[in-house]
Amino acid sequence: MKKQTKKSNKKKSNIKKAIKRPDVLNGASYKLKDVPNGMHGLASLFVTINSHKNKPFEMFIDVKDKLLYEHLTVYTRLISKMLQHGMDKKVIIQELKDITSDSTGHYIPKRGGVYVNSLAGRIGVCLEEH
Repeated sequence: MKKQTKKSNKKKSNIKKAIKRPDVLNGASYKLKDVPNGMHGLASLFVTINSHKNKPFEMFIDVKDKLLYEHLTVYTRLISKMLQHGMDKKVIIQELKDITSDSTGHYIPKRGGVYVNSLAGRIGVCLEEH
């Protein structure tokens, strides 16, 4: 009887190991005014993007609107993790800009009236401009 060897069922991951967060990062904060919140009006967001070696490393989104807080916390954590694991920011930006919403799509006055499909798209534009 032949001895069977076990094949590893583990798939090789394409995810890079996270970069350790330095003690000090440089960043910029952006105020996004009059963003539709999808429910009852407009909200202002503050988006902070910190960089490491001239690449975005983490993102924080602050909003006082309690209806948006949970969703924006998810964006903050997932986008930061993707950046820290070396994902190309262009991929993240395109994915965010491809999200459409009838309730949060809007024009950005400071960008010459450019239309974004959603609140997620607006965050993608902010990351793109950083």
